Amino acid sequence: MSQPDTRPPPPDPAKPYIWIGGQWWLVATDTSDGVPDSLEFSTDTADDAAGKTAWERDVHHALGLVDTATRDAVLEALAKAQGRDRLGRFAGSGSSGGGSGGGATNMTGGPLRSSIPGQPGGPPLPRASLAQAKTTAQVAAVTSRELQGIMGRPVPVDFSGLSPAIARESGEGLLMAAKRYPKNDLRNVQTYGPGGTRSTHPGDPMFEAAAITDVHFSAQHADEMHFSTIGGEKFLRAQYASSASMGGHAAPHPTGVAVHEMGHVVSMHSSADITSTNLITARATAAGMGQDDQHVSAYVGHQISIYGGDSPPEAMAEAFADVLVNGSSARPLSKDIHTIIDAYYQSVNLP
Repeated sequence: MSQPDTRPPPPDPAKPYIWIGGQWWLVATDTSDGVPDSLEFSTDTADDAAGKTAWERDVHHALGLVDTATRDAVLEALAKAQGRDRLGRFAGSGSSGGGSGGGATNMTGGPLRSSIPGQPGGPPLPRASLAQAKTTAQVAAVTSRELQGIMGRPVPVDFSGLSPAIARESGEGLLMAAKRYPKNDLRNVQTYGPGGTRSTHPGDPMFEAAAITDVHFSAQHADEMHFSTIGGEKFLRAQYASSASMGGHAAPHPTGVAVHEMGHVVSMHSSADITSTNLITARATAAGMGQDDQHVSAYVGHQISIYGGDSPPEAMAEAFADVLVNGSSARPLSKDIHTIIDAYYQSVNLP
């Protein structure tokens, strides 16, 4: 039997908070992305009464970035509560976690991933064809051509507004995921924000996300992916480094963002979210954290990433990115969720 919940209620029940270090912390999530309540960890009774289902609607899934102020405050709290140093590592710990920094951990206790391509615990360097592309437009053309070669159909790519380096790393993520799952429903890739394909995106009116994917359930090969250009490369690099320290994302870098978004494309055209939710709630309950949605979200935050605790679709996409980018050093829960996604994909795409 689990212990009674003695925590005070979160400051605002309508916003996503996570309980860490004896305090409630607001998590930066995709609260404006239009994800229906029926895809959160609890169902929306009004939608249920109306007979609506998630599969009857087109939805947006955005990858939110955790803000630096929250990261700094959380790390300070954990340094006091759990004996960690300022970088989130356990004081005197020599344990290995598959991440960078000789076994260092992020503030949730997971491996401290690098946000730098080619570094231990970080993403792979972009493949030679992308590395040889000098301009953003050339990177987009290479990515589009190679996606078509993998998937057997045209997939237009426009990285306008991104730096060539960010475009290369994003293209690498798209190609990594497409190679593993070529029979996916991606239609095109664009950008939004200053210098982007479009100036704004309705799913991210406040420019709070790094990327957003429109998942269209009613048509084949209709999903559309959009990367935000807001802030430029320096801003994005700082955000990814912050997320790595905080444990905000399983793969905190442009390559991981692209793989995460491809995770939505691959996973959302099946009922993998239902099976994944059952697995997550069962594991959380076994760990004494299944009392309510807040506890389940916190469990996912500790086991995969803080952002993965936002909803089952985000948990699936984070697990997908964790496994494809981090390989054998992916978290155990990520591996189990990815197995579910992979099984559904294989069953739908029989030879």
